[in-house]
Amino acid sequence: MSLTLAKSDALSSKKAYLEYVSSLKEQIAGLSKIGTPKVRKRKSKCGSSYTYSWISPEYYISLKCIYSTDPKKAFKPGNIKFSIFRRVALAAPVKKIEPSTETAADSNIKTNDKGDRHLSVPMIKEKSPKECVAVCMKRIFAYYKTAPKNRSWKKISENLTLNVKSAKGLKQVFSSIASECRCSVKKLASTSVFDNFNSVLRFARDYNAQAVKAKKSRINPFKANSFKKLLEVMDEDVLVNTRNNPKKIKEFKSKVCKEIDAGKPVLWIVFLGVVKEKVKPLAPLGGRARLIVGYNPKTNEVIYSDNWEKGHELKKMSWEKAWAITLTALAVTVKK
Repeated sequence: MSLTLAKSDALSSKKAYLEYVSSLKEQIAGLSKIGTPKVRKRKSKCGSSYTYSWISPEYYISLKCIYSTDPKKAFKPGNIKFSIFRRVALAAPVKKIEPSTETAADSNIKTNDKGDRHLSVPMIKEKSPKECVAVCMKRIFAYYKTAPKNRSWKKISENLTLNVKSAKGLKQVFSSIASECRCSVKKLASTSVFDNFNSVLRFARDYNAQAVKAKKSRINPFKANSFKKLLEVMDEDVLVNTRNNPKKIKEFKSKVCKEIDAGKPVLWIVFLGVVKEKVKPLAPLGGRARLIVGYNPKTNEVIYSDNWEKGHELKKMSWEKAWAITLTALAVTVKK
């Protein structure tokens, strides 16, 4: 709504004009209860145009006036305009919704008497460990019953080839997931333990302290100077104790469970070969992309899936062991 409060010929006296403008500002400020307005000044034919604006969560209010401030020039007042706009639309009538026993997210989650809560993500078998990221993404899109716009999976696979011998190279591939698959990616958890030699040295120091307590062999990062060699010499229990951080594990668990409860699988990047798994992995030592598809609150376990043959759809691991092998975990939002 806009109103002209005074025309250019209504207040010929500069004093009367400015007093009227000042009075209007005080009234508007008191009415809107948001105090001092923002002022915007622009040059005009008559001199200068002044716009005073007040912004509240519900309304945008402006007072516009034109006059000359140059004492050498004759005073030529312009119109005084008042405008008010609603910033928030009026709420639509609330429709009564009948109570339901399950939500949209719950309808995607399967449960059983053992306490497992998991999503039914279609299985697609990978041909090579290097394409595990691309196949995981293909499974996520199949779960949402859609595909990346204007992109072929063959091309995506070529650009998302995973360097399984390098922890850092393994993590860097995620910077291209969003652009390649036309989706948004949010980091839920990440670790920089193996990103560079200095971080490996810090990890080795902590690992060796735990190894001494457990009376097990220490590691020499100068001899185990590759990601694969480092994985070969590490002990499972020592690794789990070294990575044990209750606060980070709790945060990791909370964020992942929230995604599962919302009906969303999580892209999980780990390193294989140290923590023993109930179902033997079908990939060599090194980096691995897999999906977290559920959890069990009774047994305190994460439920995950690999792109392999039958028997790898729903596997379980404790959250402590899962965190010990985590490099990063990503929430993927697919745009339909």
